[in-house]
Amino acid sequence: MHCGWSRQRVATVIGMSDIVDDKKHIRGTIDLSNAVWQRAAGSEELEGPHLEIAFVQDGYVAMRSSANPVDSETLIFTPAEWEAFVLGAKDGEFDVL
Repeated sequence: MHCGWSRQRVATVIGMSDIVDDKKHIRGTIDLSNAVWQRAAGSEELEGPHLEIAFVQDGYVAMRSSANPVDSETLIFTPAEWEAFVLGAKDGEFDVL
């Protein structure tokens, strides 16, 4: 279950003064030029920006906003991070109501 702690709070508790970019080694090496970007089913009719994801090389998942689809602002998730996110969403971890 989600504890409500921010990444900064977690970093402080575990003794890290700064948040570490644990994907620094892969960022910039993943070619997103051929990525097949997907939106949520049924969102085609909705106006405004959308969240888009693409499954890219080595099991990584890229996520971006359609409002600003530049590579430098694209988030990259490891396969384990993506699996944890999907399982959390299915479990209601991110429900706000």
